[in-house]
Amino acid sequence: MDDVLGVLLDELDRTNAWQNTIVVFFSDHGIQTGEHNGLWFKQSLFEGCLRIPLVICAPGKPGGGIHNSPVEAVDIYSTLAELAGLPAPVGQEGSSLVPLLERQNISWKKAAFSQVRRVDRTGSSDTTLYNSVRTTNYHYNNWDTSGEELYDIVNDPKEYVNLINDTAYA
Repeated sequence: MDDVLGVLLDELDRTNAWQNTIVVFFSDHGIQTGEHNGLWFKQSLFEGCLRIPLVICAPGKPGGGIHNSPVEAVDIYSTLAELAGLPAPVGQEGSSLVPLLERQNISWKKAAFSQVRRVDRTGSSDTTLYNSVRTTNYHYNNWDTSGEELYDIVNDPKEYVNLINDTAYA
């Protein structure tokens, strides 16, 4: 995908189409490939499923900025509205990411939130929602009656050491 996205961006450069073109690349979810005791596919709260690529290129915005601030897919609509000069969406969740496109090292959201319904091995959908909160340094998962998890994703990016019962993180 990196190569294909590069071809698209190079073509926009070649045809001088940047003055009226906004490019947003993202996916709907990540995927587990056997991590965490054999989890597969996407119905998980772990970073491998929740984290998605997000690339935004827009006229007049500097390129090359990489941020580690929590952002959410729900932010894309507000971002596109602002970039296109449209009124801010009323009643829409999410925040425009334009400030992140314009400046590095700015304060941003403290957390991103996710929910997932697990699908059991028979393919039947579970009606229970499981919840996740992701900050820059930590990832908290609530699996309803199956328990909770807290990961220090700076020191444990693969999320293998559950700190939920460690009193230092109470």
